[in-house]
Amino acid sequence: MKYLFNASGANQPAICEFDILGETAVREGEVVCLTGGVIKGNVKDGVLIGVSAEEHTGTADILNARADGSRLRVNVSPDAVYAVKAMKLSATAGTATTFVCSAAGLTASAAGKLVLVAKSSTSANTDRIGTQRKISSCTVSGTTATFTIQNGAAPNTGDTYAFIPTIGTAMCLDGDKDGAVMANADTDVKLRVVGADAEKCEVFVKLTGGLFA
Repeated sequence: MKYLFNASGANQPAICEFDILGETAVREGEVVCLTGGVIKGNVKDGVLIGVSAEEHTGTADILNARADGSRLRVNVSPDAVYAVKAMKLSATAGTATTFVCSAAGLTASAAGKLVLVAKSSTSANTDRIGTQRKISSCTVSGTTATFTIQNGAAPNTGDTYAFIPTIGTAMCLDGDKDGAVMANADTDVKLRVVGADAEKCEVFVKLTGGLFA
C-alpha cells in the first residue's frame, strides 16, 4: 500500500514502533497485525495496527541494522488513505453487455466499472485500451462471476480489465497483504474504498476496525 494523505488534515502520518519477531519478513507498505503483542506476519486472528513504514527482511544486513531487528515502524494514522492496485480480471467470455471471469476475490455486491488494460494476442475486442464500462449488476455462481456492463465491444478470452469499485465499497486485504479484494477467507483485515484513479488503475482505501481507528 502506498500512503497518500491523512483525511484528518494532519501534515504527517503517525508512526509508532512495535515489537516484531526478528526473522519475520515485512515489506514497506504491507498491512501488519499484532498476535500476542508481537508482529509475526500473519493477518488473521490478530489485532490490526496499521501499515509498515519500513522494510524488515528478517535477515541480517550490514547496511541496515533494523532488517532483522526487534522493532518495526508502523503508520498507525486512523485517517490514513492508501493507494492500492485495482483487482485485475481476465475475461473467460463476454458479449457486448456482459463480462465473464473467475469469481476468485469477487462477490455479487461488486459495483463500479471495468477498465480495459490489456488485450490477448488474438483478441478481436475493438474497444481501446483505457475504455471504461459501467457495471450494472454482478452474479456469482460457483467459480464464475458474470458482470452486466455498459454496451460496447465484446470482451474476448484473455482480455484483462481492472475492477474499479464504487466509493464506500467494503473490501478486504488480498493474498499479497498490500492490496484489496472483495473476498478473502485468509484475513480479518477490512478496507473501505474512499476514491480511485481509473487511469492509473488504483483504488484508494482506508483501514477499518484497527486498534487506532
